[in-house]
Amino acid sequence: MARINNCRMMFSGMTANTGASQLKQSDMPDSANWQAVALNALALQVAMLDEKGRIAVANHAWERFFQHDETATVGVTVGSSFIDFLRAQSAQGDKNASSAQLGLEAVLAGELPEFTLDFQCHAPHQSRWFLMQISPLIESQGCVVSYQDITHRKRIEQTNAQLAAVLEATTDFVAMANDQGQVLYANRALRQIRGLDAGSTTPLGSWNDMHPDWANRKIREEGLPLTVRAGDWSSETTVLNAAGSEVPVHQIILAHRDSAGEIDFFSTIMRNLTASQQQAAALRQAFDELKRTQDQLVNSEKMASIGQLTAGIAHEINNPVGYLHSNLSTLSQYVEDLLRMVKAYEVAMPAITDPDVKARVEQVKKETDFSFLMEDIPKLVSESREGTQRVRKIVQDLKDFAHAGNNEEWQWVDVRFSLERTLNIVHNELKYKADIQQSYEEIPEIRCLPGQLNQVFMNLLVNAGHAINENDENGQVRVSVRQMNDQVWIEISDTGCGMPPDVAGRIFEPFFTTKPVGKGTGLGLSISYSIVQKHGGHIEVESEVGHGTRFRIVLPIAGPKDDEPA
Repeated sequence: MARINNCRMMFSGMTANTGASQLKQSDMPDSANWQAVALNALALQVAMLDEKGRIAVANHAWERFFQHDETATVGVTVGSSFIDFLRAQSAQGDKNASSAQLGLEAVLAGELPEFTLDFQCHAPHQSRWFLMQISPLIESQGCVVSYQDITHRKRIEQTNAQLAAVLEATTDFVAMANDQGQVLYANRALRQIRGLDAGSTTPLGSWNDMHPDWANRKIREEGLPLTVRAGDWSSETTVLNAAGSEVPVHQIILAHRDSAGEIDFFSTIMRNLTASQQQAAALRQAFDELKRTQDQLVNSEKMASIGQLTAGIAHEINNPVGYLHSNLSTLSQYVEDLLRMVKAYEVAMPAITDPDVKARVEQVKKETDFSFLMEDIPKLVSESREGTQRVRKIVQDLKDFAHAGNNEEWQWVDVRFSLERTLNIVHNELKYKADIQQSYEEIPEIRCLPGQLNQVFMNLLVNAGHAINENDENGQVRVSVRQMNDQVWIEISDTGCGMPPDVAGRIFEPFFTTKPVGKGTGLGLSISYSIVQKHGGHIEVESEVGHGTRFRIVLPIAGPKDDEPA
């Protein structure tokens, strides 16, 4: 049966010989010609065999089926033994021919009611499948043998098998259900989590059995109606495992329709979110830890900066307090003199008409320089009040700077006031090294965290002071503010030593510093960069060795586009 394995017969481009143009038969009556026409019209390859397995009738398709097989010279035409043909092919090692021979003999002997065999053949440039079917003839001995091309069906079966293999191998939960919610199929992953047997014949139950009540309500009230209208629906639900616990999933439901457009069945794909949720939780925890660490670093940097400025601030406080104390001492002496003079007036009052007494009073007025006292006392009091006011301002600015933290609220603030406040704090760091030049244009208030911006300004101003050599008599620190469209630009520049490109490219890296060990944490500019980014802005830096550095802070007036950062 070489054609069963090798399929050297071809079904296209064939021309039947003259003898095959009519149905071959033995002693067929003329009244049966219609049977010959009917058999020849069949696409199936059909032959009728007698009780000994000889071919009595064969249609055109049968002859074309075997015509191009050079090895099938006997046993396939009318009058030849098909059993001998199968036996010969079997002797050549054709296992399909051997099975077909046994099946044919069993049908002819009445041992089998029917025999079928599907087999694959490999014709040139193609691979095809055929179904051989042997059925007994009714009311007579013999049988009918037919061949049917089932290649299309086999390819569909192979595709379905491949798809089934994919569904069985995936870790997603896949199921199909009819329009009544009865589960028709559940893949291995779903059967396992549901505690069902691995075998696909296990009863799968209802769609509702897979979900808790709340998820079923969501699917019934939201999912299925939308799936029917739009063809699909997706949302996060849960599926119940074997223990009845809820497993979080992202579920997709699809509607499949028949040729008439009616719902044929539903399918669902559920992705287990347990691992992703655990990863998300771990990321949230890591983010919280990182945020806490950042807050600690911000506070550490702030405390380090405040510690650096403590001596200078103390000096700034001592100056006004010093002349306040001195003025108050002088004022005390003036007051004593005034009191002495007042006593003299009191003594002299009864005898004010006495020329001698009057002369003594006038002498006291001269000795105490009464006119000068009356003129200088208001000045001393005014200076004292100015000194105390300055002390209050310095202390208040320091308090405001130290108050910035995570609980600070977003506010609409004029950054010019923030710069003035910060300059007041760092004044001692700059006044001995550089002249401060300020150029402020009219700008609107911006939405910001003012305490954090104060820290940025302070870091940049202190760095500017450090960059200027103490022996440089012409050192300058320039601070300017202007509006550009919907942004505010704050520029802080210095005439200091500047930075080479390799240093300027790394200044915003955490812990990077050019200062000696113990003189800097390397976090000031990194934290400043983060704060500006948090405000939806950015920092630009230009620097040239020997000519100084300029920092430009660009901030959106409306603040960050998203909601307030966490």
